[in-house]
Amino acid sequence: MPLLGALPVTYHVLPLNDRNWSRWLVHAHHPDWLRAPEPSPGRVQEDRARAALTWNTFRTLALIQPSFWLRQLHARMFGFDERYRAPAALDVRLWESATFSSAGVARTETVDVILESQEAVWGLLTVFERDVIVTRGDAEGPDPVRRTVDAVARIAGSRHCFVGMVASSESTAPIGKRLIHRYAAELRLGRLRDEPQGRGVLGIGMGSWGTVATVLAGAASAPAIDQPERLALYRCLEWLAVGGVVPDDA
Repeated sequence: MPLLGALPVTYHVLPLNDRNWSRWLVHAHHPDWLRAPEPSPGRVQEDRARAALTWNTFRTLALIQPSFWLRQLHARMFGFDERYRAPAALDVRLWESATFSSAGVARTETVDVILESQEAVWGLLTVFERDVIVTRGDAEGPDPVRRTVDAVARIAGSRHCFVGMVASSESTAPIGKRLIHRYAAELRLGRLRDEPQGRGVLGIGMGSWGTVATVLAGAASAPAIDQPERLALYRCLEWLAVGGVVPDDA
């Protein structure tokens, strides 16, 4: 198993219709698999790839003690805070649903990634090779970022929470980028916390799949990681590289 430094600088990027994009690398028997979203018409390949990316990266990270990776993910998406310490235990759930009230209407929203500790909750919206709003249906009601903020806040309850978006890049998700910046600005100005659903939100940020690969690589290079966990991390990194996703600093 090659080390990260030995990953090829040039590689063949598989097309989205390649079966490799549908591979589930780890825990294919996990109950979260039953909640995997059905692909939407017109973007079947992108949605299947997004589901595999979400599953393979975060199910792999779930195998690793959070002190090896959660602080780095937090810093890259929400900014570094020296007061922050990774929890000793972390529950990683995918495609978690939450029901909440928005403008007097009950809504149910699915959050792609939930990272939950006793003190805080991190919730992530994921997209791949597209933006958060593509069709008219995507734009119905509150925007996808706001729906995710409300759902994560509902899951967190009285705990603090952080809400982020993972995209292929800022250029492939310009609408999502603008929405993230808008709500982050509202949070800094205190406007978001004036609303019932936003009181516990402490951070709103954005990263890329390259950001997630960087976090995986950082955990893989930790001297204290046991060999079976290191192999799982390298396996995920190699799968990502074949698909054209590499760490930001590779």
